[in-house]
Amino acid sequence: MGLAKMVLTAMLSICNLFRFLTPIKANKITFISMTADHLKHDFLALDRCLKKRGGYDLHYNLIVFKKSLLDDFRYMLNCFRQLYEINTSKLIILNDNNFVVTKFKRKGTYVLQTWHACGAIKKFGNQLTTRQYPVKNYDVVLANSSYWTQAYSEAFGVKQEQIAITGMPRVDVLTNQAYVYHQQALFDEKYPQLKNRYKILYAPTFRGNVIDGLRYDTIDFEKLLAQLPKDTVILYKMHPLLKNISLGEQERFLNVSDEELYMLLCSCDCLVSDYSSILFDYSLLHKKAVCYASDYQDYAHTIGFNVKYKEEMPMDICESEKELLACLQTRDFDEERLRRFQQRFMEHTDGKNTERVSDLIERIMKDDR
Repeated sequence: MGLAKMVLTAMLSICNLFRFLTPIKANKITFISMTADHLKHDFLALDRCLKKRGGYDLHYNLIVFKKSLLDDFRYMLNCFRQLYEINTSKLIILNDNNFVVTKFKRKGTYVLQTWHACGAIKKFGNQLTTRQYPVKNYDVVLANSSYWTQAYSEAFGVKQEQIAITGMPRVDVLTNQAYVYHQQALFDEKYPQLKNRYKILYAPTFRGNVIDGLRYDTIDFEKLLAQLPKDTVILYKMHPLLKNISLGEQERFLNVSDEELYMLLCSCDCLVSDYSSILFDYSLLHKKAVCYASDYQDYAHTIGFNVKYKEEMPMDICESEKELLACLQTRDFDEERLRRFQQRFMEHTDGKNTERVSDLIERIMKDDR
């Protein structure tokens, strides 16, 4: 732990001595996110459902931090606000790992981790030796499939019985055909020049980490497009941590990093990714996908996988641009293999994940431990 974190921990520890002055409110639920300044995805779906059910005092601590001296100070100040919320809420709902929860969770407060990904192809959290602090103090972690029980138990520092296989609230919309059509219409309205074109979405994850620096894989897209049919366009959406990176732009190669992910997934004809969990979300749409993993061997040895990557992923896995081109030159894919993959990793497709999680929250709020 760095000096700044040690000082912050000491200051929070002093403040935490006075928690007896701030009793837990029996109906208070607080959403905390350091990666979004507004409700979206799981948070938005749950917020709407909980408001509809009524009876809860809902609070929000939603903010985005960049890597700068000013934002480091803003983060420090926000940690004191988080400490207050943790000490006064019956339930804290997170979408990412949280330093204050790990260090200062109060007895009587529950913590629900929704997590921001639909699965975990790559190892993360406590599975990595490079973490600055161990993840702990979660009461319940949501998952889409029992497949993730062991990996999530390791990564989040919880017992396997603390993994709730409810499905993720945000994917409910992907099982709703009206929603999919609406997203496609929104895309066509914004990009009319791409209507009826074959759209390939390139959406990779990042390499490295926030502390040591982030990296990304590179592809010669100009060379790739020159050998693909003229009706083909490539859209690219960088990982949120790399959204300021531009790979260039031309008529058949567009930067869509600022667009909503689900609109893009609904509107593209083929997804090219690597070790990103969006492959699980996308599987619900039953369309072609390709994995481009040019650094597979290195990634397997330095990060590691929670899946048997080459055996369990249902799409073609390419380790060179030549292989990628060959995969993209055909628009066919193995629908049956994709169906089996989706059934294994996305167990709930009835559109009721939000209701299941809300039922879980209702039980938590009634528990007087």
